Amino acid sequence: MFHRPHLPDEICETVIDWCHQAIYSAVWIPEIQAVYDVLLSCCLACRIWLPRSRLNLYSVIMLRTYDQVGLFLKTVIAHPFLADFVHTLHVRYYYTSDLGVPIQEAECKPEDGCGYVPFAHPGLVQNLRNLRSLVLGPVLMWDAFPPGYHRLISGWPITELRLSVWFQSLTHLFHLVWAFPNLERLHLVRLLFRQRPLSDAEYARINTLAAKRQFCKRLRRIEFEHDYTALLNFPPSNAFGDRVEELIIHWSGAYGPDDPKDETVLSTEHLRALQEYLAGQTSLQSLELLIHADPPLAFRKDGRVDIFAWITSLLSGSRTHGTLHSIHLCFWPWWAEWDFERMGRHAFLRALVTFDFRELVYGLPALKRLCIELPYCPGDTADDPAWWMRAIRGRLPKLGAEIIVVLRRVEAEGMPWVPFDEDSPENDTNTK
Repeated sequence: MFHRPHLPDEICETVIDWCHQAIYSAVWIPEIQAVYDVLLSCCLACRIWLPRSRLNLYSVIMLRTYDQVGLFLKTVIAHPFLADFVHTLHVRYYYTSDLGVPIQEAECKPEDGCGYVPFAHPGLVQNLRNLRSLVLGPVLMWDAFPPGYHRLISGWPITELRLSVWFQSLTHLFHLVWAFPNLERLHLVRLLFRQRPLSDAEYARINTLAAKRQFCKRLRRIEFEHDYTALLNFPPSNAFGDRVEELIIHWSGAYGPDDPKDETVLSTEHLRALQEYLAGQTSLQSLELLIHADPPLAFRKDGRVDIFAWITSLLSGSRTHGTLHSIHLCFWPWWAEWDFERMGRHAFLRALVTFDFRELVYGLPALKRLCIELPYCPGDTADDPAWWMRAIRGRLPKLGAEIIVVLRRVEAEGMPWVPFDEDSPENDTNTK
């Protein structure tokens, strides 16, 4: 008798789950739509696949238009059990640039209703009881939302918030974040408007209010991207609580959004608030710095920020912390193009591991791991993690922490480093 082959249910469910995981790596709308199409096909494949496929299909909901909000509300009302599957809500305004064409600020205006999706319908706030993750943006303009809109969505038990929203006033950002008392993870992706910085008076007022009301008591992980670290007086030292355990900071040499006409690199004044904030995080366990800077930034001392001195200065805010056990320095991350002049490996190490840096890491009592990510190009035999670890260990002989070096390929023309046979420990030339 012929027996039809049958896969165990666990394997089928794993396959369906993997189809769903692709949604987190998708960027453009066609890619995201393709994931939903696959899950929909899984739902219709057979009766056995339906429960798992439907669970994945409704776990992440994306709303981009008025009509989609209405249709989803009708679905939830007609089938209330489906609302319990939703754990992530992604709201982004529909625009033609979803196909990959950058949108211009002038194309989208709050007074025209652009950038507004009414996702906080009372029916959704009431029924999405298991919603934990909220993703807002891109192309959501907070000025287009009614005043006090953050109060409507505060009924959701959100623990993770990711923002890529146009704020005309940074106070609106804080009101939105503070609306979620159970917030544990916050990712501030980017500011799409040229912001005015917080004045000293606003900075003081926000700090006083945050300290008094004890906002963000459960916040444990924060990630700041470039546009935020370029703002003056940001972040206020008390705005996001003082119990953060994991802090990720993206930093580049681009000019700050507070002054679109200023094409110079950041000054130390831009970094003062960030250093003060770090100094106040007495529960910090892990600090990660993802650095992508323009060529002049690394070595010039003419009033612009020296990136290596900035790293040491920033880390110095945690000198007295007895909890920091992991430091991760990622130079020129995998998503960044290589736009530097070539430099020697020994020159790079001299610039990074200075006397101040050495004394700083020696003075961190709980430090267990120092991880450094660097670029490499194929064919350069000297790009060996073991060589880098020996070289760094030789400059930090008293460091008891583990040293890890990760090399990532840089997709760019040319080599990031001076050829090894042209580089030497005695060569003090930083670039060639």
